Amino acid sequence: CIHDETTQSPWLVELVAGLVYPGDSSEETAMREAEEEAGVRVQQLIPVCEYYNTPGAFTEKTMIYCALVDSTPLGGIFGLEEEHENIQVHVLPFELIVDRITNNKFLTIASTVIGIKWLRLNRAALK
Repeated sequence: CIHDETTQSPWLVELVAGLVYPGDSSEETAMREAEEEAGVRVQQLIPVCEYYNTPGAFTEKTMIYCALVDSTPLGGIFGLEEEHENIQVHVLPFELIVDRITNNKFLTIASTVIGIKWLRLNRAALK
C-alpha cells in the first residue's frame, strides 16, 4: 500500500468505509466501521461531503466524515472474518500522507483523495 518509485504495491490505501444497512444512518455506519476496521472509537464525527459516485449509471452515494479519535493506540490488523476483511492500519505523519497523495505515491480511491485534501484545508480549525 505504501510504495516508492521502484516498488508498486497491489494494496490500496483507503479511508475506513462500509455499507449503510437498512435502519442505520451514515453516521452510525461510520462509527461502527471505524471500530471494526481500525479498532478506534470515534469521539466526534464531522460531515465532510456527500456525492454520487457515478450519477449517470448508479444511485450509489458516498458520504465522507472526519472522525476525531485518539490515535495513540492505533495500528495493527483489523476487519471482520465473516466479511473476509484483512485491514492493516497505518499510522503515518500527516505531512507524509499529504505528500504521497499529492505525488501519486499511494494506490488509492477518490474518496481517500477527497478526504485527505479536505483535511489539509481544514486541519488547523480542528485543533
